[in-house]
Amino acid sequence: MAVIISEGPAGCKRTVAPGVSDHCAITAAIVLYGVGVVDGLGLAMIGVLHLVAGWIYLFLSPLFLPKSRHVPRRPYNPFRSPPPFQVLENDHI
Repeated sequence: MAVIISEGPAGCKRTVAPGVSDHCAITAAIVLYGVGVVDGLGLAMIGVLHLVAGWIYLFLSPLFLPKSRHVPRRPYNPFRSPPPFQVLENDHI
């Protein structure tokens, strides 16, 4: 459900991991429906729970990401006025 862009196999694991439990649950529900253990209403309910679980992962997963060391403490403000132009004494054209 969520896409995390990262390099290497660790990024692939983080991208696939949240969806594994959802996909296993819906696959098991389809198999149980095919065997006759679950009726159509039960399959629909499991399908809705499958979608709700994906949205829960989507909104809660950023809370558990590690903090980045590369984020500046005070981000640059692109809307502020540029600094005044200064002429240095030794500048010759």
